[in-house]
Amino acid sequence: MGRPTLQEEEKRIIQVNIRLTKDENDTVLNYAEASGMTPANWIRQKAFTGRFPTIKLSPVNASLYRELHKVGVNLNQAVKQLGAHFN
Repeated sequence: MGRPTLQEEEKRIIQVNIRLTKDENDTVLNYAEASGMTPANWIRQKAFTGRFPTIKLSPVNASLYRELHKVGVNLNQAVKQLGAHFN
């Protein structure tokens, strides 16, 4: 099952490039992650509504989630390598 096709007027075909400082980029990434959005969608919503998108995760919870995800990835890789030795 693929992605549903968009109507022609719904397709995003124009690209706008902006330059950010490292600090600005970190801020956008943190806000986007806390809102559960991609940075592009976060910027788009902020630009067109003038309001900050709703924060779904606190930055502390988002940071903790990222660390737990990294631990899980490492654990999965170790188990996969261990299983390869026994097969």
